[in-house]
Amino acid sequence: MNIEAWGGSGRWRTAAAALALAAALLLLSGCSVDSSELEVRNGKAYLKGSKEVYHGKAVTYHTDARGKKTEKIYEEGSYAYGLKDGVWITNKWDGGRQEIEYRLGKQDGKLVEYHRNGNKSHEQGYRNGVADGPGAYFDFEGELSRTVYYKNGSPAPELSQGAATKSTQDSVKKWVDSMNQGFLKGQSKEEVFGDDEKKKKEAEGR
Repeated sequence: MNIEAWGGSGRWRTAAAALALAAALLLLSGCSVDSSELEVRNGKAYLKGSKEVYHGKAVTYHTDARGKKTEKIYEEGSYAYGLKDGVWITNKWDGGRQEIEYRLGKQDGKLVEYHRNGNKSHEQGYRNGVADGPGAYFDFEGELSRTVYYKNGSPAPELSQGAATKSTQDSVKKWVDSMNQGFLKGQSKEEVFGDDEKKKKEAEGR
C-alpha cells in the first residue's frame, strides 16, 4: 500500500503508537503468556523473536500421556526483567502443590509444599538461592514431624531438632509466623523487594 494513498506517514506513526499502547495495556492488565511462547537466552526469558527480556506473568500447562496440552495449570508466576520473581506456584498431578518465592531468578523467601489433601508437608526459608534457617516437615495430617536447620545452604545437624517436641513446635511456629509477614501475605513487591528501578539495575547485572 502506498503511504501517501493511505494518508501520509503521520497516520502510520499514529497506528504504530496505537499498537505500542495496546501492548503496554496488555501487560498492565495482568494477562499471562503461555510459557511455550518464551525462550531462555543466557539465563533470561524472552518472548520468541523479541530482543527485549520478558517482564510479566507466565503460565505452563500440564500435558497428557500423548504430550497434548491440557487446561490444567502446572506452573504459574511472574518474570521481572527476564528472571523469575515473586511467588511461583506449581500444581502437581497427584494434587500436591508447591509455592516458591523468588527474587530475580534466585529462591529468596519461603518454600512451602502441600500434600494432596491440602495439608502442609514441608516449609523452608531461602536466602539468595540457598536454604537458610529452620525448616519443618509435616505428616499427611499436617502435624509437625521433624525440623531441620540450614546455614548458607548446608545442613547444620547441631542445630536441627529431629523428631518434633513441644519446644520445637513453638520455635517453628514463631519462624512460620515471621515468614508469613512477607510477600505471601499481601505486601507489595516494592515493600518486600524494593523499588522497581533498583531491581532493574540488579537484574541487568545477572
